[in-house]
Amino acid sequence: MPADGVHLLLFDTTITLFNSGQDWLELTLDVAWGSRLTVNAAVEVGCWCSQDHNMHQVRSENWPVTGSHDLVRGFAAGIAMLTIVLDSGSFDPSAWRVEAGLADAPPRRQ
Repeated sequence: MPADGVHLLLFDTTITLFNSGQDWLELTLDVAWGSRLTVNAAVEVGCWCSQDHNMHQVRSENWPVTGSHDLVRGFAAGIAMLTIVLDSGSFDPSAWRVEAGLADAPPRRQ
């Protein structure tokens, strides 16, 4: 078990669906061990907050894993969530920003 507040990332993949160089939208799927083993899936958009943490998760879900069947079910559920986003064809980060109540991307520099 990792120390409190520490997450061991066992598997992680991120797919960038849109990147203008100033704004982006990506899908992430990971398996991590914190207080317990968990499968996590998220839709993320670029971020310009003062703490400069790179992105906001605008939609996320996680599934706790206690055995091999939970791992398979969690992984399948994460893939299903991300597939719904892919099937929507909505890759413009602005729409996701509005849905999450985030500020719009800064104007693109020429």
